[in-house]
Amino acid sequence: MSLTATGATPVSLAGRSLAWRVLAPWTRPSWELRDDERVLATVRRAHWYGGTMIAEVEGARWRLGRIGWFEVGLTPDGAARPSLIQRGFGWPTDETTQRLRLSRWRGDAPIERADGHRWYWRQHGFVRDVRWEVLDERECALAVFTRTHRPFRIEGAVQIGDETESRAEALEAAVFGWYLLLRETARRSHAAAAGGH
Repeated sequence: MSLTATGATPVSLAGRSLAWRVLAPWTRPSWELRDDERVLATVRRAHWYGGTMIAEVEGARWRLGRIGWFEVGLTPDGAARPSLIQRGFGWPTDETTQRLRLSRWRGDAPIERADGHRWYWRQHGFVRDVRWEVLDERECALAVFTRTHRPFRIEGAVQIGDETESRAEALEAAVFGWYLLLRETARRSHAAAAGGH
C-alpha cells in the first residue's frame, strides 16, 4: 500500500489537511486516513472488545495498545519494543519544559520515542474539547486534530504541521494521535454513562 509519487519520492504531508473517516460504525469500527481520494492509513480494532488496534500504514503494520499498567504505545510489526510510548499521569514533571508543569490537570502527557526524543500530547478546551495536538520537543505542532460530532460516528480531521520534517513522522503523529483521541473519547463516554450524565 505504498503511496509514493511516480518518481518513487514520497510526497510531503507538511501543511496538509487530512480526514479520518469511519467505516462500518455499527459493527467493528475502523477508520481511514484520507488525503482527498487516497487512503494513507487504516486503523481498526484487533477484536470487537478491548482497546488494542491495528494500523496499516504504507505497507507497514503497527499495533496500538496497552504495554504496561499506565502506558500505551505504537509497536511496529515484528519489533521487540514500541517506537512510541505515552506515559501515564504518574510520569514526573519535566522541570525544563514550562508547559509540563501544569500538564497533569489538563490531561497532557509526554510521548517517549525510541530514538530518545520526546513528543507531547496536548488537549485544548476545558468544558468541550476543541482540538488535540501532538507537539515536538520545540512545542511545534506535528499534528492538530479536530473531531466531528455526529451521532454514533467518531470522525475528524488532522492538520499536519508546516514544520513536520518527514512523511514517516507525519504519519506516526497522525495515527498515534488519532488512537489517543479515540481512547479519550471512549474514556469520557464510559465516565458519562457511569455518572448518569
